[in-house]
Amino acid sequence: MIEANNGRIIYRESLSAWIRAFALFLGLGCGTMIPYPFIIHARWSEPSWTLLLAAACIAFAVLVGLLFVIIALAGVQELVFHQYRRTLYRKLSGPLGVWRREIPFSQLSNVETATRETEDGPAPFVRFRVAGWKRAIELHGLGDRTSTDAWRDRIAAMIR
Repeated sequence: MIEANNGRIIYRESLSAWIRAFALFLGLGCGTMIPYPFIIHARWSEPSWTLLLAAACIAFAVLVGLLFVIIALAGVQELVFHQYRRTLYRKLSGPLGVWRREIPFSQLSNVETATRETEDGPAPFVRFRVAGWKRAIELHGLGDRTSTDAWRDRIAAMIR
């Protein structure tokens, strides 16, 4: 979601509590219940290729479960571009805590529109760089290409 008011542009990502609960349920289920039959039926006293296969199945199920738990605990970001304070306020919040950071506009550069191919067709997004950061910040879900270009222009004009 993105909106503009009172000299600010506010961008918020969202991840519903139901999706978090579902991902956590899948993660705990995959990580604990799938390995269970392999653990109780494997003959741990005699090493063989079947024991290696059982260990591989256990490890894979635990890793898939861990992936879903990480998704359930992922943070969502909120970006507030303050026109008058000339700063970008970034808040990353999730179940494990909240991290806040203020970034001066002077550290922002290369505001551009990029497109990523998806199953539903091309998905445009706005991307910009922060000085000293390895990864760019991306703003997704801004609508079609025309709407995304309009938001890019507004952000670029604000940080100039």
